[in-house]
Amino acid sequence: MTTETNNRFEKAFEALNTLKQDGSDSERCSAAMRALEGFIMTGASATVLESIETIGVTYNHLISEAATDASDMTAVVSETDAAELIRSLEDACKSVCEEETDRIFERLRNHHAKLPETEIGTLRKYRDWFAPRLLAETLSDIETLDQLYRNAPQGTSDREVSSSFDSSIPFFALFLSSEWEWVESSPVLLKGLMLPGEGPFDLFGDAVHEEIPRYVARILADDLDRIDDLIANPDLNPYVRWSTANSYMYLVRDGRISAKDAVARLEQLFERIKFPGADGRPGIGHVYEVSSGLLSVIMGIGGVPLMKVAPADLDWRFVDESIIHRKNLEDALKAGAKGMDGDALKNLPPTRTEDFLVSLRRWSAFITEPRRPRRAEPAMESTAVRAHPASPSVRMPSIAPEPVMQTTQLRRTEQTQRNARCPCGSGKKYKQCCMRTTTSAND
Repeated sequence: MTTETNNRFEKAFEALNTLKQDGSDSERCSAAMRALEGFIMTGASATVLESIETIGVTYNHLISEAATDASDMTAVVSETDAAELIRSLEDACKSVCEEETDRIFERLRNHHAKLPETEIGTLRKYRDWFAPRLLAETLSDIETLDQLYRNAPQGTSDREVSSSFDSSIPFFALFLSSEWEWVESSPVLLKGLMLPGEGPFDLFGDAVHEEIPRYVARILADDLDRIDDLIANPDLNPYVRWSTANSYMYLVRDGRISAKDAVARLEQLFERIKFPGADGRPGIGHVYEVSSGLLSVIMGIGGVPLMKVAPADLDWRFVDESIIHRKNLEDALKAGAKGMDGDALKNLPPTRTEDFLVSLRRWSAFITEPRRPRRAEPAMESTAVRAHPASPSVRMPSIAPEPVMQTTQLRRTEQTQRNARCPCGSGKKYKQCCMRTTTSAND
């Protein structure tokens, strides 16, 4: 069905484009019918079947009447007949494009654990057609989820809220926006990152960790104050704030800001986000993940020797040493100039991914169990439009299963919250202990 849907969209879209070209009505009509050759009818709606079949029958009838003999392949319909047929062609092709667009977006919304590569390929090829719909659908999903969180009865858990939301369109929109460097999408996607609770993970899954740093480093490279405001915003999910802070590693690696200036800003942020209680210790509103994450970023860019405050004099009460230990900073300081280059920067992936599907193929959410080899079966033959002269029927290709690999997940599935103490009794936070093991077992 996937191949058929994309075949119908591409054929109809190509036919529409030929109708917009210069030339006589008869020439444009003939070009549009040639574009529709091989149009797969199997699986199309009754409306599409009727309109396409009617056009095909009418066109072939007119060609037969215009031919001087049965072997005349140069005959064209009259301008009068062509003008009337063009109107029918435009209506039918627009209907096909709209209907198949709905099917493509439904596949993106519910991928059923199979990466929708064909659909994404179609979006890439026809970006101008799909981009407005992609942005509108993403915004709609974000607003829907926002309302679910805001209207949830008191005492409702994040898991209960997110259980009533299921759409992967924002997830794919994030990767496509990154690949396209689609600046117009940033207000919508940033709105999604600012949702309360686990909202950003409901929308973007683990792309919050893996893609957001690169995305922010591209779209906000010229607005560092905006990046800092996101990191310092106490209403944002702490992991969104931490991932946003990680964008500084890409900014330094790409030469958008010097390591010295980056460290100065990160140190200021460390002080800015501290939430002390009455006794000077961290108050209830302090988020250890963010302050600890800022130090890990400073280490990542090799900027420890550039810090104004020495590691030994740092206020470690505001740092979770299960995330980053003071000895690590002290060792980095002793390393001196060797740490200035930032070894972590050398291992960063490209800030802009040329083809995000390459990495997504390794995500466990898109890997299904391999099927057992089956005895070869005849390929299924699909009904196709046969313009004049007749085109061969289209056969559906067989799809070989892909091998299973260990990968990243799209959605978290654990019952225990990230910041809760691990139920194994280690005393550590769940995210620092058994979360990945539990997630792997559930995949």
